[in-house]
Amino acid sequence: VEVSASQTQVNPESSTTQTMTSRLEINRSPDSDRSGSMAMITNNVPGTYMMHDHLHARGGHGVAWEIDGVPVPNSNLASVGSQFDPKDVDYLETQRGGYSAQFGDRSYGVFNVVPRNGFEGDKFADLTLSYGSYHAANAFVDFGSHTDKFAYYGSVGGSRTDFGLERPSMEILHDLSAAFSGFTSLIYNASATNQFRFVDSVRRDHYQVPNIPEQQYGLHIRDVENADDSFAN
Repeated sequence: VEVSASQTQVNPESSTTQTMTSRLEINRSPDSDRSGSMAMITNNVPGTYMMHDHLHARGGHGVAWEIDGVPVPNSNLASVGSQFDPKDVDYLETQRGGYSAQFGDRSYGVFNVVPRNGFEGDKFADLTLSYGSYHAANAFVDFGSHTDKFAYYGSVGGSRTDFGLERPSMEILHDLSAAFSGFTSLIYNASATNQFRFVDSVRRDHYQVPNIPEQQYGLHIRDVENADDSFAN
């Protein structure tokens, strides 16, 4: 078996540590393309991991999300809902330290999503269905096409599982999670130097807060958490 790889290019004029993850890498990595999964980041970006249901980078969970370089307002400091479905991502650009003050106080990591846009295919559509342990089910459909100047891409996805958040006891009690998302991208190239782009995303994550046996059977606690994220650029 012969294994080869190209040498990583280093920018000598910048102290920013950068990582680029492609859609092909996401598709080939186990669990990375599952709706709501952060494996597309934790599998490819050094120093990132999931702890207490939050994405951490360089030891903290104050991270910033961007789409095509435009910041996306999010409640990532308090919410466990993911911002994007991995199957909508064409490239993921990650910066880990050494970046400018424009990124504000989210100093642990900056994740810029370059979404799919329709130029990658002509009149295409895909349907993805999966089912697994803990009644984990995922459904995702996307479609797109393009002309010489115009391209469109859209997707709708949903998921559910009986094993959602980290549980406080060995027994899995009251731990269902479900998510629904929609995404669209419209691009019009008016000329060689002018491009008009519209991106819209809507996502809702629902979580049951896990119980310990005393809460489940004695106190009958049924706490839930809902995270709603939507934006238009």
